[in-house]
Amino acid sequence: MSVIRRLVDESGTLIVLGTRLGSGGEGSVFDTPEIAGGLVAKIYHEALPVHKQAKLHAMAAMGNSYLRTISAWPLRTVRELPSGQVAGFLMPKIAECEPIHHLYSPAQRKQFFPKADYAFLISAARNVAAAFDSIHAHGHVVGDVNQGNLVVRADSIVRFIDCDSFQITVGRTRFPCEVGVQHFTPPELQNIKSFHAVARTPNHDTFGLAVLVFHLLFMGRHPYAGIYLGQGDMPIEKAIAEFRFAYGAGSHARDMDTPPNALPMSLVTPEIAHLFERAFTEVGTQTGRPNAGEWVAALDIFRKQLRTCSTDHAHKFPAHLLACPWCEIEARSGMQFFLPLLSPGMMPADETATIEQVWQRIRGINPPPRMPDYAARELHLAATPLPRELRIKTALYRAGLAAGLLGLGAGLVEWPALVPLWVLAGAALIGFGVPHDPCAPLRAERALALAKALKQGHDMMERYCQLAETHAFSDKLRQLVQVKATLDGLHRHHQLARLKLRESVREAQLKKCLSGFLIANAKIGLIGPGRKATLASFGIETAADVSATMLARVRGFGETQKAELLAWRAGLEAKFLFNPTRGVDPQDDQALAAQFAVQKSRLDTTLREGLSELQKLRFDLLRMRSATEALLDDAERAQAQAAADYAGVATQWALRRFMRRAQRRAQS
Repeated sequence: MSVIRRLVDESGTLIVLGTRLGSGGEGSVFDTPEIAGGLVAKIYHEALPVHKQAKLHAMAAMGNSYLRTISAWPLRTVRELPSGQVAGFLMPKIAECEPIHHLYSPAQRKQFFPKADYAFLISAARNVAAAFDSIHAHGHVVGDVNQGNLVVRADSIVRFIDCDSFQITVGRTRFPCEVGVQHFTPPELQNIKSFHAVARTPNHDTFGLAVLVFHLLFMGRHPYAGIYLGQGDMPIEKAIAEFRFAYGAGSHARDMDTPPNALPMSLVTPEIAHLFERAFTEVGTQTGRPNAGEWVAALDIFRKQLRTCSTDHAHKFPAHLLACPWCEIEARSGMQFFLPLLSPGMMPADETATIEQVWQRIRGINPPPRMPDYAARELHLAATPLPRELRIKTALYRAGLAAGLLGLGAGLVEWPALVPLWVLAGAALIGFGVPHDPCAPLRAERALALAKALKQGHDMMERYCQLAETHAFSDKLRQLVQVKATLDGLHRHHQLARLKLRESVREAQLKKCLSGFLIANAKIGLIGPGRKATLASFGIETAADVSATMLARVRGFGETQKAELLAWRAGLEAKFLFNPTRGVDPQDDQALAAQFAVQKSRLDTTLREGLSELQKLRFDLLRMRSATEALLDDAERAQAQAAADYAGVATQWALRRFMRRAQRRAQS
């Protein structure tokens, strides 16, 4: 026979418990139909120690109304008669909300938030950060951050539940948070055996906050659940303790790689990526993690920078990306993160004729004509005149050389005995006149200019020859031909897919049944929360995702654990009852139609954009050819002028020798 508990609130009013709304390890939550104001009661299973009773009294005494609007904050304690001990408390009823993991999990989001897009996820992440900011602003710390103490409404507003576990500070008294979930616990607290004497700080909280934000922005993936590149196993708890952040630029230096089909860090803005780096690396313990206010500001900016995919309006992505990353990863992996949303009017009634007109215009674009070989011209240019002073010095220098040579020749013929005298006379004439060749510096300068002109001419000729090719145009045209062929065959593929759907009614019913069994909620051998988070990071969330092939991708998962998961799925599959009278689920038929509609719209957009891209390719190629030919003319003229200038200060033999060496260098 069960004992009837007599409960009263602080004013002595009798509390009548109604329907049990939920139950946990510490207590159960009941409706209170006779109490106005939409309140519910949490009643503990066991008697509370004195310090926990004092904590509830302190929380209930706080009159701040804002804490009560963002959370299921204790409003009044509930005492048990006749002992008078605190047995629980009254709190606001949090209605029409779902646990936050129902939003960030792709499998559960389709069921509980079917219309949510990426902008909604960012808004929810921003509101999570705002809720943390409020708790910290009032001097308290959440402490036990986890996916179970936050719930989300259909408008992305979040609320805290299980607030009685928070670390509360009243004056100089601190009531600790004595519990924690390891894969939300920061590295510096990972090896703590008991949290009873640990003073939690907002910097500890912001680690768990960053994990929640990462879950929301990266489709339920855990920031430390990746592929370990070292030897042995790397559970999440150990990876956290060793700062092995599996994403970002330095992941390989931490012996970690991102899981298959994980979203790249480039999906978010550089500012958001930097906040994650601060939160999940050693920087967080050294200089502090991003606080909740920083996350609010950054996520507000991030959401404003989103743009919408032209083919699927559920796909939102930051403006710094040139193409939709969701389309690319869904096409590559076969995964679907959001239910397709077609905008009104995206697919006009006269679509086929319009596409055919676009295609005819594409086929009507002629490829660029073959470019003729460049015809070099004969240019006879005069050298740039030497400055007057230099001309005088050059004349004197050459006169001295001539006099010396003439004197030497005459001396050899007429007066051989006077040859030394003639040599000394020529040397004196040069020495007292112009001792060194005055053109030497200018000759070196003009040699350098000629070498530069020859190099530029060679480069321009190579560019001209490259533009003679039309690979970019032909490659684009070939791509559009493939897109058109896919578009033409899409209707047939849709019909085949519908036929296959009708032929695989049993498999569809089985998959839907298994998809309702979440790994996170199941008790499977010794697979704890950390292992479950790892599985989710590899896209394994429900019984339908469990297969030998999928599990083989999770490195470090032991054979025993794989066998436990496969046995769990097999047990559920054995209980499945096929109902042949149900036929194809209308939702599956609609989802298939929406999938092909999105694909058709995507191909349509590719062709439309391809038309303008092909036209631009042809125009740009012809324009660049004309511009390059003009530049090549200029380069040829510059080369001829440089050669003439060099010839003005050097002999023809020296010029020819210089040109031969320059040609050999260019060819090599």
